[in-house]
Amino acid sequence: MSRSNKRRKIAMASNAPQLPWELITEILLLLPVKSLLRFRAVSSDWAELISSDEFVTLHTAKVESGAAPPRLLFITPTPGYGSTAAYSCSLSGGHDDINHLFTIDEARGDFVDSIEASCRGLTLVYDAVAPAYYVCNAATRAITIQCRDWIRRTDKGAQGGEVVPR
Repeated sequence: MSRSNKRRKIAMASNAPQLPWELITEILLLLPVKSLLRFRAVSSDWAELISSDEFVTLHTAKVESGAAPPRLLFITPTPGYGSTAAYSCSLSGGHDDINHLFTIDEARGDFVDSIEASCRGLTLVYDAVAPAYYVCNAATRAITIQCRDWIRRTDKGAQGGEVVPR
């Protein structure tokens, strides 16, 4: 198909009837987070809707009210202590209910700490050896490294320390 034919079909499709935004929102609220992240690429309107605080609040409430029981996230060193792994399990499940989510290869498992509370499904993991912070998303299994090149140094004369480049 030539480029002009594609443009013509797109132009004709834009004249087609569209679903009301309320219906699109209700449909999108039924989708898992990973799909929603992909669907932000459909259009700028969809990206704006899916990224809005109102939609995030509605989606979170819908997920929390669902029949799925809550899951426990735990972070542990790998057997050789060379990296850190994250797992999830249900509170009532056995050994066969444990799911491996992701592994942070750069974080030494015996020197890693995580923040107890999560924010919108994100978990902050701190590696004291690097030092580095990792923002982990258990739903998408994505890991982002933050603040690798900055450390906190406390001087005798400074109150509370200062942030200096490594």
